[in-house]
Amino acid sequence: SDFHNFFLPTLKLIKKERVGGKIRKTYEPPARTPCARLLEDEHLTGTARIALIERRSRLDPFALKARAEHLLSAVWSQQAAFASHKSRPTPEAPAQASELTQNQTRLRVSSILSQPPQSLPTPPVSF
Repeated sequence: SDFHNFFLPTLKLIKKERVGGKIRKTYEPPARTPCARLLEDEHLTGTARIALIERRSRLDPFALKARAEHLLSAVWSQQAAFASHKSRPTPEAPAQASELTQNQTRLRVSSILSQPPQSLPTPPVSF
């Protein structure tokens, strides 16, 4: 996701070595975002570099995080509705009822994920 690629620094594993019964891992010193690693790559063309910088400047990390949380809450509420519906006995054949509910849940989740991003309110920032 854009939030992880542009704003979440990670440590990159350089090597693993076995020392006795343990494995020792060595990471590169500074934690950097995947975007920062890509921008430092000498094989990246000038136009691609400019496109990455422009895309990063247009992104708002708070809006990306809020959208991800909104989508996750929608998925969890759909799953909770499915689980509560699944536990109640229905007069229909059980296999047909659960199959129908699963398909409906998949359609709802896919329709939520396919919607364009909505302008979500930016949470207040206090320092």
